[in-house]
Amino acid sequence: MDLRVLKTEELIRNTFLELLAQKEFTDISVKEITEKGRINRSTFYKHYEDKYLLRDSIIDQMMGEFREHIAVNFLVTDNLTSEKHIADLKRCLRYFHLEKKTYQLLWGSVMLGRNVFDEMVAEGADYMKKCILNHPDISSYRKKLADWYGYLLMNNLLVSVRWWFRNDDRVSLDDITGQILEHMRNGAIPTLLGKRTDEC
Repeated sequence: MDLRVLKTEELIRNTFLELLAQKEFTDISVKEITEKGRINRSTFYKHYEDKYLLRDSIIDQMMGEFREHIAVNFLVTDNLTSEKHIADLKRCLRYFHLEKKTYQLLWGSVMLGRNVFDEMVAEGADYMKKCILNHPDISSYRKKLADWYGYLLMNNLLVSVRWWFRNDDRVSLDDITGQILEHMRNGAIPTLLGKRTDEC
């Protein structure tokens, strides 16, 4: 694709996100996007039919990137402490953190017309469901609940990421990776009630 086309699309998207940080989606107009981005309306319409297609383009691109980065084998329970597994989870969480500002904008916009957080949970749950159904050591009874387990696991991961975004000034990437792995290994209640080795 032409570099100028890519730069123009990036300018339009960034301008849209800047406006979304200031007001709700329903209050943003194409005129505002073009004025703030200092482009002609005709230029905007060469790339996007309207602000709804612009919104969908941004979200769909993020969903594609999300699909790529959640490809972490969470079901290898005997290998949750391996360097590879830790590195894979860190890579996934690092990606989230790099896109933190955009995720917070899209997750927090009440009038966006799409619930991005729920879409991500559903997308991730579908990925987890496929992993569960293809796992040789999971019983047929548990596989009947693959959809529920998929939602449970992915919702827990994304809620953890959302919490981390609000607390990343005091919780490092290493800390959140360790917390998530500890809960995967031991479960929430045993982890809460158990004493960590690094506690006094």
